[in-house]
This record gives sequence, structure tokens and C-alpha cells, in this order.
Amino acid sequence: MAGIEDLRGVGLFRFLDDAELATIAAHCTLRTLPKGEVLIAEGGAEHDVLVVKRGSIYVSKRTDSGRDRELATLDAETVVGDVSMVLGSPRTASVAAKTEVEVLALSATGYRELLDRGDLAAYKVARNLLEVMAQRQLRTNDRLMSFLSTDRDSKVSLEVEQLEQVLGEWGC
Repeated sequence: MAGIEDLRGVGLFRFLDDAELATIAAHCTLRTLPKGEVLIAEGGAEHDVLVVKRGSIYVSKRTDSGRDRELATLDAETVVGDVSMVLGSPRTASVAAKTEVEVLALSATGYRELLDRGDLAAYKVARNLLEVMAQRQLRTNDRLMSFLSTDRDSKVSLEVEQLEQVLGEWGC
């Protein structure tokens, strides 16, 4: 279990007072993982949300040919696993530690129990999570518009790069 000090200052938990932080912390674990450790495996059935507190991670996706392709490198304050938690779907990409990382894992099961009880702390986290997802959507829209406005000869090379970035951000 994590403590409120582990959650304090993390964007996903902003607007929560100490009592609310304690409620959420009861459903969080703090882990330090070595470089190369897999945090999330593509296709996995777990649904916890992870927040990178320290270090860097990389997101990869398996191609149709069966090879893993790195999509993005992401740093501290990155939230991953949110899509899987919200939709209850399998993990859509893999995430591994690029450096030693410290991650905070919010249990999807515990979080859903708080939501079902109508706990205000859970709804504040949901509001923050919606903001994270909306910001990603805006960046995706900007990249798409940039791609659409690029001349035809440059589009093919940009397409691969931009799709990798978008898929990397959407992570799991």
C-alpha cells in the first residue's frame, strides 16, 4: 500500500485533500522496477492504472509480422493503462522500464469499488483522468491536422512517425 505522501504532488491525484488521498492510497502500491522490466504486457487482462513517478518508460506494440516496435518514450508524470481500466479491455500495447522507474499502481478493482460507493475521491480522480485523456486527444487531433496539411510526398514518411507517437501516447 502507498501512503498519502506518495500521492501528493501527482497530477492524477490533484484536488484531493489528505483524507481523500488516504482513501485512494489504500488502493495504490508503489514499486521500483529495474531497467527492462515489463510493466504492462500487450494483450494482458489486468486493468490497473500506472503513474510513472520517476524514470522513463517505453511503449511498444506488436506488428502484424510479430515484431515489437517501440512507439514512444515517456517520462515521469505519465499515466498509462487508463484506456484498459476505463473500457475493461485487454492491454493494447506493452510498457517497459527504459531506466529504473518508480511507479504508482492504482488498483482498478479497488478504484471501481470506490466509484460504486459514490466516493468523492474516486470522482475527483475520474475528473483528472478525463483531463489526461482529453489532452491526449487534442494532441492527436493536432498531429492529424498537421499530417493532413502536409504535401503528398512528405505524408508517407510522416505517417509512420506520427502514428507511432499517437499509439505510444495512448499506450495501454
